Amino acid sequence: MKAFRKSLLFVAVFFLATTFASSKVIKLKGTWGVGRSVTEKPIKGNIEDNNGNLQLDFLRDLGNVVVTISDAGGNIVYEQGVFAEEGIPLIVSLEELSIRKGIVSVSDGNNTVWGEFSY
Repeated sequence: MKAFRKSLLFVAVFFLATTFASSKVIKLKGTWGVGRSVTEKPIKGNIEDNNGNLQLDFLRDLGNVVVTISDAGGNIVYEQGVFAEEGIPLIVSLEELSIRKGIVSVSDGNNTVWGEFSY
């Protein structure tokens, strides 16, 4: 009986977590690599609606990149150099930056992708 209750509780918590945790995909534009379009998706971006976290997932090793976030007026509010490795996400709190709408870009100096976001 205890195992059934634990299983039921787990299912209920999982259901609530997936119900309330939704995210918006950031559609990235630009190119990455010689003649290759971003449709190969070396980076995926999304924003968690419930907490305003912007998450960039690197789908392959990209090396040193600069991540820039600008507000709707074009002012840079975040700029950070990171070593982009496959499977290690970068998470930035947009609430801490006091920004709800803007542009995120990722560049290695030769390649650049960017996308507009709002939440």
